[in-house]
Amino acid sequence: KDKNISLITGIPSLNTRFIKQKLQSFNKNIFHLFLDDSIDINYSDLQLLVFDNYPANAKQFREFNSIARKLNDNKIPFVMIMGPNQDFEIVNRISDNFNFSVTKEINENLVFQHNDLYSSYISSYSIPPTSYYKISTTNNNKKNIYYSNGSPAVLFENLSMFIFCPNLSSISYKLTNDSDSFNNLFEILFKEAYYQNNQTRIFVDRNKFFNNEEIDLDLIDNSKIIYTDLILKIKDGKDSLYAQYAIGPDNFSQFTIPAITIPGTYNIYLLNKNKKNSNKLIIEIFKHDNESTLSGQ
Repeated sequence: KDKNISLITGIPSLNTRFIKQKLQSFNKNIFHLFLDDSIDINYSDLQLLVFDNYPANAKQFREFNSIARKLNDNKIPFVMIMGPNQDFEIVNRISDNFNFSVTKEINENLVFQHNDLYSSYISSYSIPPTSYYKISTTNNNKKNIYYSNGSPAVLFENLSMFIFCPNLSSISYKLTNDSDSFNNLFEILFKEAYYQNNQTRIFVDRNKFFNNEEIDLDLIDNSKIIYTDLILKIKDGKDSLYAQYAIGPDNFSQFTIPAITIPGTYNIYLLNKNKKNSNKLIIEIFKHDNESTLSGQ
């Protein structure tokens, strides 16, 4: 069962509806809190928290710091989306606790720089108006998306994500010919934050096999993304590559691994564009003549 998403809105804007729609596309369990200075969160049933134009004042900032500490303690990711009317001083204070700094610099008609991971969703469209401040960071995560002036539009830090694109809804509306790509980009980003490295899951009916048996895997796509270049990796107990297989969209739900001939312990997982995006299976392979090993399996 998927856990819940909490959405906390400091000051509602046109972004609020856009954000909620994108979250509801993959999880209907959204707990939406508006303008609450004191917030009660059930961290045991929470998988992602989204800050929408929050914090918006000094009192909310204190509450945000407390929530952020608890999220970190519970290893729960968050997404922070800077709003069109978010106070510069608040954003500046937030930056003190993370790996970025902010300066006042309004830029319009910027574009997103190319990013290999999201090339299907990023076009050379202009984004008017883009930002009310410029972000600087030493964080060079390959998932980061940058504006043409080098300021991050999307910044990944540990489990969490900052979105410095304050007019999401307006941009989507104005980009008549590119709105689907823009909308899909942010839906994918929210899914990445929610599922982390478990966007896909692989299952097997048992974890012990003879070295003359094929291994039937079941695969589930949590994020509902159509992957075109998934790689199934099989590594031995010394973390050396034993084999790898391309998984296309036509054979995604099930895949059969040829017999692993060398006995030992193996790890199996999926990569997308060289980035892990599934759980890790651990299986054991035994010589076929050792009949007692798999009795009862």
